[in-house]
Amino acid sequence: EALKMIDGHLKEALDGEERGEGTLEENLVPFDDDTEGEKTFRSMMYHLLTGPCQKLAASRVTAVREGRGLGVYFESLADGSEDKESVKAKIDAEFKSALDAGLNFNVLCNIWLYDVGISQIELLKPTYHGRKKKERKSSLGVPKFLNRLLGMNMKRQSLVFDYFMKTLDDAIQTAKTNGKYDVGIKSLKGQSIEFLKRPQSFCFRGLNGPNESVELYSVQLDAGLSPEAIMEMYNNLVGGEGTVDTDGSVDLTNDSPGQGWHGTNRTRSGGRRRNEIVTGFYVDNRDFYQVTEKVFFIHNPGPDSDKCLVVRPNTGKKVESKTSLTNKFHKHRFGTGNAISVQRAMEIWR
Repeated sequence: EALKMIDGHLKEALDGEERGEGTLEENLVPFDDDTEGEKTFRSMMYHLLTGPCQKLAASRVTAVREGRGLGVYFESLADGSEDKESVKAKIDAEFKSALDAGLNFNVLCNIWLYDVGISQIELLKPTYHGRKKKERKSSLGVPKFLNRLLGMNMKRQSLVFDYFMKTLDDAIQTAKTNGKYDVGIKSLKGQSIEFLKRPQSFCFRGLNGPNESVELYSVQLDAGLSPEAIMEMYNNLVGGEGTVDTDGSVDLTNDSPGQGWHGTNRTRSGGRRRNEIVTGFYVDNRDFYQVTEKVFFIHNPGPDSDKCLVVRPNTGKKVESKTSLTNKFHKHRFGTGNAISVQRAMEIWR
């Protein structure tokens, strides 16, 4: 089926070339008046035949030009000009030639996945930001991939899923060998951690663990930081003037406004833009935070790191890239006008 589809697609492009409607490659590219479905199919075939399957495409172009395309053989069988045995022998020969030229399981997977709505083109194409090529993050995750497999017939499902599992096993073994395998254990940290109810137990009766069980706990975690904790962190990181008294209260003597982002770079219009992140307290002044201001503590560890520490009263600590924070600054979520004094930050933090 796949070889017949490839031959038919190439014959259509070759017929257009013979009519003087462009080169072979130009006739493989989607046309402006194609429907969305036709454009998706033609794009898939174009990137397949001009990319990883160039050798196969060249072999099949020769076969189609010489009258050895599979469509010709099926037509001769339908009109009775050749018998079944003769046609089968010729198709087997063409199939063997295609295998030698690169028709393999990966090619079949591209076509099968297209049939269930997964386009490999979007996974392979890079994106561009200015003149620099950037990696594309695909929306195709494992759940969606496995869900789409259900649209295949049982034989294809089995073949593709087995290949997926073997690839996954190889990736896990490679990660273990390189010391990069994440076993999925995460430490929960916060001001308080409380078990809400008795655990649920799930038992399994598989061949490899007939008596194994998994217990599921519901946990309530308070990951926030108290004013005292954030002031201690602030003092350790920047040597601020706010201190914690022996009785646990916060003594705030620094009521000067924060400095916010500073430093500049040239913009396209010739002006300059402030863009460096200064360690300190900030508020998000967007309209929907007017009732309760959203306060942050942001620590920039310096030029050797591309990340900053971001702390919130209720959600605690997290690490965020400087690029992400700078983007928020340019969208007026942070910046010089959003920097606040330690005293004001503690008033909100409480």
